[in-house]
Amino acid sequence: MSDLKTLKDFEIPEDPIIIKSGELAS
Repeated sequence: MSDLKTLKDFEIPEDPIIIKSGELAS
């Protein structure tokens, strides 16, 4: 799931769910 990790790197404040998903995937 490198895609989620990439999204987490961007840390998009508009998509907190994406960020949280990235943290869970880590």
